[in-house]
Amino acid sequence: MNSMLRLLLCKVRARKNRILFLIDLDNLSLNVNPTITNLGDALDKVVEKISQTGRVVKICAFASEQSLTSSVDILRSRGVILVQCPKIIIDKTGARVEKQDTVDPELIRVGTIDINEMTNLTHLAIGSGDQDFEGFVRWAKAQSLGIIVVAGDRRSLSHKISDLASFDSSGKKMVYLLSQGER
Repeated sequence: MNSMLRLLLCKVRARKNRILFLIDLDNLSLNVNPTITNLGDALDKVVEKISQTGRVVKICAFASEQSLTSSVDILRSRGVILVQCPKIIIDKTGARVEKQDTVDPELIRVGTIDINEMTNLTHLAIGSGDQDFEGFVRWAKAQSLGIIVVAGDRRSLSHKISDLASFDSSGKKMVYLLSQGER
């Protein structure tokens, strides 16, 4: 098959692909520390890269109140659905009280519902290199979804997550870094 025909077939397949993009904003922001403007620009570049695989049908960002406060306008202007995840108090010992982050469990809960309910979904893009999402990403892969990984930077990218990323039509792993807008 010649290269022009192969390129045309890849573009036709890409139009049919439907991608759910779930972002752990606390994780990405912590590992990139972008300014508000840079966050928007970096997100635009990554969404553009992801869109080469297919149509991004939904983007949700999960974050603590502090992370959302500084990013709300930038994210809303890009059509991102914002989910505020409060820190909850857990009394583990009776005397010791801890505040526990709810971003990861909420992203997994909402993501599981969306994957089960969205029709013709072909890919999950996970906006975190955090290995805490390994079980969820494995489950999504078992649902026959292609996996795209977006991490803040190389230091925040767990090999357990990057190993689960699918390959694009050119044979490259679909792992993107928000800090660079590239692989």
